[in-house]
Amino acid sequence: MIKQLVQLKDKSRERKKLGQFVIEGQRELSLAMEGNYQIETLLFCPELVSLNDSAIQLSNGSTEIIEI
Repeated sequence: MIKQLVQLKDKSRERKKLGQFVIEGQRELSLAMEGNYQIETLLFCPELVSLNDSAIQLSNGSTEIIEI
């Protein structure tokens, strides 16, 4: 998973091939949700953000949420 994340972040070709991209930060996550982007996987650090934060309340239930 880490290797794929690095490739998505660093390589335009990989993002185009998979139709995916990486976003970082609560503001960007909120903007993606407002734009109706499908969030497939959410990685978060509990020391920095809590699952109760409004930016992480994903209503569709199909998002994999991983604590790192």
